[in-house]
Amino acid sequence: MQSKIDRIVQELNCCGADAVVLHAPQNRRYLTGLRTSAGVVAVTAKGEAVFAVDFRYITEARQALRTTPMDCRETGPEEADHWIGAYLRDKGCERVLIEDQYLSMARVEALKEQWGMELAGCGWMEKLRAVKTPEERKKIKISQEIAELSLRQTMEIAVPGRTERQIEAYLTWRLLENGSENGIFGIVAASGPNAALPHATPTDRKLQRGDFLLIDFGAIYEGWYSDISRTFAIGCAGEDMRQIYQLVRQAGDTAIAAIAGGVSAAAVDEAARCVIRQGGYGTYFGHGLGHGVGLDIHETPRLRPESKDVLHAGNVVTVEPGIYLPDRFGVRIEDILAVTEDGCVNLTSMERDLVVL
Repeated sequence: MQSKIDRIVQELNCCGADAVVLHAPQNRRYLTGLRTSAGVVAVTAKGEAVFAVDFRYITEARQALRTTPMDCRETGPEEADHWIGAYLRDKGCERVLIEDQYLSMARVEALKEQWGMELAGCGWMEKLRAVKTPEERKKIKISQEIAELSLRQTMEIAVPGRTERQIEAYLTWRLLENGSENGIFGIVAASGPNAALPHATPTDRKLQRGDFLLIDFGAIYEGWYSDISRTFAIGCAGEDMRQIYQLVRQAGDTAIAAIAGGVSAAAVDEAARCVIRQGGYGTYFGHGLGHGVGLDIHETPRLRPESKDVLHAGNVVTVEPGIYLPDRFGVRIEDILAVTEDGCVNLTSMERDLVVL
């Protein structure tokens, strides 16, 4: 934790602020390691840190943080903001950073009135979280292993006659059984023409022989997300399906080979997009190539054509090219990669070749 506080102090000193106050659950968990539905964290430019939280979590917080630099204070359920304001005034803070992209305008105005301080936006917490420590990368790897095990188990019941919603329900159960936290983001289980919808909602459509089945989901391990997509053939795959699958596979392989610290995210996106465009299906790949993964399922850096992000060693990103042919089928193959100075390490071990179930 101390290294994270030190990085925050460095950012505060760079922007001339006296403190930062964190309300967003992901940022609270980044510093405390705790999964809570409430609470406020404050860190001053002098390196003082405090977590104000109510009765429901105070015992857990004190136990978890007793050997850390983070102080814990119990407040009433609706009193954390008032307590933090008094704490900041006591510390002599005048200019305070807040998560203006997370808080509502009404809440920001209320904080200005309560605290009587200059408030400014904090846009760098996600940037700090984007570079993972070795321990954080290990947790993301474990999260991906849980996802892959759950998917392999689900593959066994993906047979003609099974519905998309049954696939979703079984996969959800397996994730929880295998150690994922609850709060899993939406599972895509799309078959046949539904697979042409990149973020399809599972329906009562039954799998049929000759379908593609596209599954996109992830697990959560100690707060850290994983993300994986695989497209399977049910029973058999036509030649056109195999050709599209191989083109998507090639696009992903090309993008993965382009990843390294210092490379622009847009360049990695273009590496994959060029393969699909040259294959004649550029108009059928309409979303970004990937995104960062961490305490949020979608984080910095963003791998898409308009992105200004640059990859750094320690980033963990997805590569998920796809081709979606309306009313026919869709294919997406997604892995997560840990960026290194001179390349990347694939945190996904599941095979990328077409699997016929």
